[in-house]
Amino acid sequence: MVFLAAVDLLRREWPELKDVRFELGSLPVGETGERMPRWTVDRANNLVIVHRVVVERLDKAHGQPLNRTDEFHRRLLIENAVFGGAAEYLGRDPYDLGADPFH
Repeated sequence: MVFLAAVDLLRREWPELKDVRFELGSLPVGETGERMPRWTVDRANNLVIVHRVVVERLDKAHGQPLNRTDEFHRRLLIENAVFGGAAEYLGRDPYDLGADPFH
């Protein structure tokens, strides 16, 4: 599963995420404002929730609606949400969390 693989990679690279729970939720709860968030961070409870319905149904790839049969773009959207939630939890940029290709 793409979600678990992304979480495992982040936990190996970032010890600060070792005790953080990553969960899949359906939709965010409560007021979301103008845009539905793809993830919710709850630092007080060491929790990152990725909202599956928002990622799978409402997100777009390259400005176009996601083609559900395009596994490459589907994987990118899921990984992006996991990395985005982890980065927000850590107070970092999502691009900081990827493996360093020069090491």
